[in-house]
Amino acid sequence: MAMRNRYDSGARLYARFWAPVLHRSAEAVLDRVVALDSAPNVRLLDLGTGTGVLARAAARRFPQANIVGVDFSRGMLAVARALADEELGGQDGRLDWVEADAASLPLTDASVDAVVSSFVLQLVPQRQPVYREVRRVLRPGGRFAFVTWCVDKSEFAPSEAFEDVLDELDIPVDEGPEEKVAGDFVSPHAAAASLRRAGFRAVRAEPATLEYAFTPASYLEYKLRYDDRTLVEGLRPSVRRRLEGLFREKLAALPSDDFLLRAPIVYVTAERPG
Repeated sequence: MAMRNRYDSGARLYARFWAPVLHRSAEAVLDRVVALDSAPNVRLLDLGTGTGVLARAAARRFPQANIVGVDFSRGMLAVARALADEELGGQDGRLDWVEADAASLPLTDASVDAVVSSFVLQLVPQRQPVYREVRRVLRPGGRFAFVTWCVDKSEFAPSEAFEDVLDELDIPVDEGPEEKVAGDFVSPHAAAASLRRAGFRAVRAEPATLEYAFTPASYLEYKLRYDDRTLVEGLRPSVRRRLEGLFREKLAALPSDDFLLRAPIVYVTAERPG
């Protein structure tokens, strides 16, 4: 419930600050379902569509496709719908937005030709129930393609600078109740094995790297206005000003190369057996 509330209330900020970080890596999922290019009247499901980045890209790339964007957050779907109306001129009736849990899809058996997803499988409580639902709604021979994070133990200097500021100002961090999530895959091999256990065939996992170039100004905005917004808004104005000033100084002292985010990700493709 806390996660749903967070996404509902922060949907517009997500679209502004976080979706651009994921955008290029998310759209590359569509390269794994290229067979849809020439197929007429296909139906594609974007699982955990969020603000609809992947669904909108699919609508542009596959003009014959009908696309269903599913998400558990009503706030994210509202933003997705608004962006689709703005960018795609009314959607031509090809885009449908559905509020639902990934492990309980309101779709009939074998009703979609492909399922795509970007940066969602780490957030579900358990992956296997989601895989079972994906397999159920896919037609025999239908393809499942997604991208998500791999475990990354490397440090990102701008983030470390923010942690240093919190320590220097003695600002406590209350992360709230911890929700159970599946988490990042430990390796591409583990990602592939999880799909095989769910009964998929032709499973392939490809390691890759997400890259995104922040600047000192853009990272400061991202951190204070989105990533740690709740923490910052809970501070006294005087403390908030000190935090922002000190953080700005620390970011300015970092070399420009430190602002290139490089994070390990994995693309996974699989097919439902015939």
